[in-house]
Amino acid sequence: MFTRPDRISDDIRFGGLYTFGDLFVLIAVVVYGVGVLGDMVYPPFRLAYRVYIILFTLFWMLPSPLKPNQKNIITLFDIVKKDRTNYVPDGIYESQESALEEEYDL
Repeated sequence: MFTRPDRISDDIRFGGLYTFGDLFVLIAVVVYGVGVLGDMVYPPFRLAYRVYIILFTLFWMLPSPLKPNQKNIITLFDIVKKDRTNYVPDGIYESQESALEEEYDL
C-alpha cells in the first residue's frame, strides 16, 4: 500500500529550520536593524554590521541543541529567568524522632 509520514505538521518551514514567524522576525530585523540602525553605524563598518546582524538573527532563530523543540532565543530567556533561590530545610535533626520530640514538646 503506502506508508504514512510520521512527521506531519501545519507549520510552513523555510529551509527545514525556520518557520513563518521566524521569517517575520528576520524581515523586521532587516528593515529596522539593517535599514534604520545601519545608517547610524560608522560608514566603513556598515557592511560588516549588516552581515553580523543578519547572521546573529539567524543564529538565535535556530533550534536549540539543549531543547530541540525551542529556538535558541527562547532557551536563553529560560536560562535568564531561572529560579536561582536556594531552598534549605527549616531545621536539621539527627533523626526523625528528635524532630517529632521538638515539635510536640509541651
